[in-house]
Amino acid sequence: MDSDYTYSVEGETILIIDKNIGGRSVTNNISNVLKDISYKEGIDPKIYNIAYKDSMGNWDGVLLSNNGMASFYPIRKNNENDVIEYFKTRNLNSKT
Repeated sequence: MDSDYTYSVEGETILIIDKNIGGRSVTNNISNVLKDISYKEGIDPKIYNIAYKDSMGNWDGVLLSNNGMASFYPIRKNNENDVIEYFKTRNLNSKT
């Protein structure tokens, strides 16, 4: 089963929102979600900051290793603009 989500690419950040309408959660399907976004946008997610809003409304960050394995960490921000600012101040996975 596929995940139900929306996403946007804002500068150096990919923002993913889990729609929580019955599909697999983004958490449990992050590799396929990122492959789908990569294909649609023609981008390499490894060079982007990645955050997703889970079904509970929490923003989490996603770090990708060189082999594509994902690890998650809490961001503790309330909205997309705060998430983008969070990444700007930490320069994680930055393209520059």
